[in-house]
Amino acid sequence: MLRDRLVCGISNDRIQRRLLGERELTFEKAVEIATATEMASRNVMDLGGRMPSSDNNVNKVDEGIAPPKFQPKQECYRCSGKHDPSSCKYKNEVCYKCPKKGHMAKVCKGKKKPQKQGRHGRQPDGKQRTHFVKESNDQDDVYAMNHLSSDRKKSLKVDLELCGRKNTMEIDTGGSKTILNEATYGR
Repeated sequence: MLRDRLVCGISNDRIQRRLLGERELTFEKAVEIATATEMASRNVMDLGGRMPSSDNNVNKVDEGIAPPKFQPKQECYRCSGKHDPSSCKYKNEVCYKCPKKGHMAKVCKGKKKPQKQGRHGRQPDGKQRTHFVKESNDQDDVYAMNHLSSDRKKSLKVDLELCGRKNTMEIDTGGSKTILNEATYGR
């Protein structure tokens, strides 16, 4: 059971595949293989960083006149984008500022005409309506460390020897920290 949790908890895919490929894998053997493979990977990276590069690239530079760069596109009078106005995706849209077709409110040169809220939640001035959540200082979301729930499954426990004394501890497969109470720590 502990062996399976170790194998499933390894984040390195190469080590995990190696462990899953073993026929008769014990917990001790899994720890030994994982440690050895990780050390080998580190050693390979250390050696690779100090090895001189054998890759010597040379780029040829020709003399002459460089080809002309593409011409910058003109500013579209429909949306102020950098493209040809005839290919603008807003050429059939109705302006929110004036009732005319063929441009957006942000580039509109006409007078502002009051109208009802437009499509897609936009206001007549072209701004988009937004919803927001206000921050609250309520303490409702503070939970205690000793919170118990009724859907708790049977816990896994292991007997460990810490500083010469035996302790029974619960295995927390999802925790990154181990919590001991002060009495147990002081023993």
